[in-house]
Amino acid sequence: MSIHGPIHLEDFTSLDRVKLRIDGFGTYAVVSALILNACLRVFTSTTTTTVTKISPDGTKVLTTPLSSTLFLSTTALTFLQALHSTIVFTLIPIYAKTCLGLGLDLALTKFLKATSLHRKIGFNCFVGSISTFLLSFSSAFYIKVVHLPMAEASRAEEVQEVRDEVARGRRHEIRTSRGGRALVVMTALGGLSLLLAWRDIMCKAQSIIFSPIL
Repeated sequence: MSIHGPIHLEDFTSLDRVKLRIDGFGTYAVVSALILNACLRVFTSTTTTTVTKISPDGTKVLTTPLSSTLFLSTTALTFLQALHSTIVFTLIPIYAKTCLGLGLDLALTKFLKATSLHRKIGFNCFVGSISTFLLSFSSAFYIKVVHLPMAEASRAEEVQEVRDEVARGRRHEIRTSRGGRALVVMTALGGLSLLLAWRDIMCKAQSIIFSPIL
């Protein structure tokens, strides 16, 4: 029996199928949480580097190399997608099981139909987080094995150069690149959009499930 049709609690076979379907939603949340945890561990254990370039006005500008940019971007995408998938497939089973426990057959059908788009987006985020995590891990491996040793060697020469400039009384000014600030803003806006999606699920649960019994 499809869970999009009427559900009768007296029909134990149908009820078991519905419960299995709802438990399947929770499996996505578990796997997404594991991806989220792995993403955070890779992020905290990877040291990104910067490259110093001279701007036309003589100011030294810190820019992020391609490997570090790829790592930070894919890590942010993995974090947001895995987090969204985890929250969506945690909230929906909670409210669906609440309907089953209260015997709200019609409310369960309406709630599952109302949140079908959220489940579809959550599944796409689940698949996307796997892909971006593989890119994040690959770029982190490249940074550790190839880029970081080269950057540390050049950083020692750069520090000595800065000390020489300061000793000669030359003003030393360093600016950060706009790319880093843009990445932070994009991550914050992405987090805000996810928060609005979670709030929409909660509002649907409030209007469909809980309002009739308040």
